[in-house]
Amino acid sequence: RGAAARLLRAAETGRLPAGCASATLLDRPAAARITRITFHP
Repeated sequence: RGAAARLLRAAETGRLPAGCASATLLDRPAAARITRITFHP
């Protein structure tokens, strides 16, 4: 839980982890509707 809280605080202030170009924050209902995530180079 601590790591998730730190990641959320960092993303909310625009400080993403190294290697991340963007982040999307979702509430629980939106996250529950996701069926697939893909990454492209």
